[in-house]
Order: sequence, then C-alpha cells, then structure tokens
Amino acid sequence: MRGLAAARGYELVSARVEVESRDKHRPALAELLEEAHRGTFDVLVIWALDRLGAGTLEILTTVRKLDARGVTTVSVSESWLEMGGPARDLLLSVVGWVSEQELRRIRERTKAGLARARAQGKRLGRPRFTFARIELEQLVQQGASIDAIAAVLGCSRATAARLKKKAG
Repeated sequence: MRGLAAARGYELVSARVEVESRDKHRPALAELLEEAHRGTFDVLVIWALDRLGAGTLEILTTVRKLDARGVTTVSVSESWLEMGGPARDLLLSVVGWVSEQELRRIRERTKAGLARARAQGKRLGRPRFTFARIELEQLVQQGASIDAIAAVLGCSRATAARLKKKAG
C-alpha cells in the first residue's frame, strides 16, 4: 500500500492497522472515518474492500460516506474502484456479497469443526493449569509473593494471583 501511495505521489498523512475481526467493533476504521469527516485526507489507500466492512451494505455505505466527503478510495486489490458510474456501484455490491458469503462459510466451518471436536470428546479451550495444591498452600502460609508463587509453580502472575486468592 505504501508502494502504491509513493508511486502515485500521495503524501502519507497517517497509517492504520486494524487488528479486530471484520464482524466486531473496529476502532481503527471508526477513527479513520472520523478523520475523513474532518477532511484530514483526500485519498484512502486500502488493501482490499472487504476491510471496510463485513458485507454489501456496510461496504457500500462506507465507500459512499467517503465519496460524500470528497475522499477517493484506492484499493490495491480492486483497481476498478477508482472508476465512476453505475458499474462501480454494481462491482461494489458484488464484492460486498462475496465478502458476506465468505464470512458465512468461515463461521459455518468453525461451528462444524467445534461440533466435530466436541463429538470426538476433545476438550476445547485453554488447557487447565495443574499444580500441587499442598505446595501452593505452603507458599501462601509462608507469605510468598505472587511473583514467587508464579516462579515455583511455573505459571503466569495472573494465574498465581488467582490461585493465591482462592487459597487464602
């Protein structure tokens, strides 16, 4: 994305990396749209349209909001995005629909995989931490710190704190 921006002579105002999934609250995207509203930038370079929303309506709405603010959206993956007219809206709708279908399939596969693992008797989630309860009780009676308990039991400080609280 930086290469595309440099090749076109765009000045980098800011860069965002979104770490949230597509279907959760996305603070970096919300912040970016707020900056667009304030007129901080006039070109938005993205990797792909599906990063602007989880489905057709969300992607269309976001692109139209950016258009209304005079922001040109440039996609590394979808070069056609810069064209105008009704064909652009049609392609936006198709890409949004494909994005929705992909998200639906991912959710279905995840649910099926979890159901299969449960049916096979596999324990899901984080592995349980096992420890010697007598050793923990001795450490707590001796007034050992959370750091000391964590070091002796070989666990994190958070786990040591939780165990100390339960034991004490």
